[in-house]
Amino acid sequence: MKYKSYLYALLFILVVPAVYAQEVEVPDQKKLSYSVTFSFENLHFLKKRDQYSINDQLTLETEAQLVYDNQKNLKIDLKPWLRIDFLDMSRNRYIPNEASIKFYGVHYEFLVGLDVIGIGASNFYNPTDVFNRYDLEDNIYDPDKMGELMLRAKGMTNDLGPFTDVKLEVAIFPWLQETPLPDNDTRFALSGDYNGIPYQLDTVQNMPDSYFRSMGFGVFLSGMLSGFEWEFVYYHGPERMPGYFLTTNTSGALRLRPFYYTIDMIGSNFSLALGSFLFHVELATKITAGNNVVTHDIPGQTDDLVPNNYFQYVPGIDYTIENIFGQGILRMTLEYYGENNTALKLGEYRPFKKDIFFGFEYDFNNPMMTQIKMGFMKDLSNTEFVSIIDFDTKVYRELKFGLRAVFVNRDSDANAPLTYFENNSFVSTRVSWGF
Repeated sequence: MKYKSYLYALLFILVVPAVYAQEVEVPDQKKLSYSVTFSFENLHFLKKRDQYSINDQLTLETEAQLVYDNQKNLKIDLKPWLRIDFLDMSRNRYIPNEASIKFYGVHYEFLVGLDVIGIGASNFYNPTDVFNRYDLEDNIYDPDKMGELMLRAKGMTNDLGPFTDVKLEVAIFPWLQETPLPDNDTRFALSGDYNGIPYQLDTVQNMPDSYFRSMGFGVFLSGMLSGFEWEFVYYHGPERMPGYFLTTNTSGALRLRPFYYTIDMIGSNFSLALGSFLFHVELATKITAGNNVVTHDIPGQTDDLVPNNYFQYVPGIDYTIENIFGQGILRMTLEYYGENNTALKLGEYRPFKKDIFFGFEYDFNNPMMTQIKMGFMKDLSNTEFVSIIDFDTKVYRELKFGLRAVFVNRDSDANAPLTYFENNSFVSTRVSWGF
């Protein structure tokens, strides 16, 4: 039955765009537009983890978009989505990340539905972006953002004293959904041993103990001042990246159980363009005071696993060169990811505490929309080193080809969050077609 459901969904996505044109004009200047994209990805890890039966990914994905905009005050945006992994059924997805209704005017917007919020000034890692879950069951090294149910209200003005393009936005997140985590038979399984006793990820996640604690609330204020772009962000609600504690299940087996705690995040993002240079900085203070103490549910463990308050900062600089190697555009990026708390205990086990990133992006600026990106990230506190290569181009009309590779140099004692899992260098090829 499950496979029949997938087949029906696929047939629906195939047939609907074929019946209607991509863009249809209807009376009273109302506009209805459609698009659909198919993609196939083969992701291969260079070394197997023999203790798990599922290692690679073979994914077929179909994403459609239906947009209705009356050009006055109403916009409906639907993005049906179907993803099938032929090797790992736990990665199958059918719930869209974006499905919303927006009422708008010249100086206001109201939105309700599933949506993805993008916040931050840095190119690779954004500590102020705490509003959406990441699909850690998909690929811990390359997770996708997931849509969250939200209500958003935005007010806008072109001029406010010396400031321009000023926006004030409030977002409410009615409840917390679980972050998908890797299955116990996949290569990203969260497992280990405690005093020689093996454990693996529990099937249960501890959610907030009240509805009020499961709600989130965000405020965004942004604008421009003489080319200086600024943004202030506040968020109160559950941290969507869970913590973990050890416990025993009803059979007496040792398990690692996820739990969620509340944070108050005060953040700011700034950027300034000076000629070919773009200077930017991202700052985030995350306050965890007010949470109940969480400890391992085993004897002799009393440390609080809720993180202490911590401060994250990401200064960076971009440099752009145009018309290089013909019509191409080259952008180079240098960023530093820092944090005031560099402890490695479980409650404080976070990536990007003392890392430097250098990357470049070259756009060939040709009809084939060819782009190549490369990035190199080094953890300055150990031997962790990660290299990333991404290539995209059109092959024929809307047929596109992509190549992505991530190479991981792992610390011998695995004391770095990004290299906690061994043998995770991978190469991925993808083909997509849109119309």
